[in-house]
Amino acid sequence: MDTICIALLCGHRKTTVNGIEIELQPLKRDTAKNREREAQKRAKEILTLLN
Repeated sequence: MDTICIALLCGHRKTTVNGIEIELQPLKRDTAKNREREAQKRAKEILTLLN
């Protein structure tokens, strides 16, 4: 399985993966636990879009 890396950026940004536009938003409270939770959430969203 391919690995998908997700950047949690410091501002509203949009990126395109296989022609699908994905908006990356900053975390409200920047803690390690929140970063991990947000990364898992984004990964699930992207995998859903790609399937």
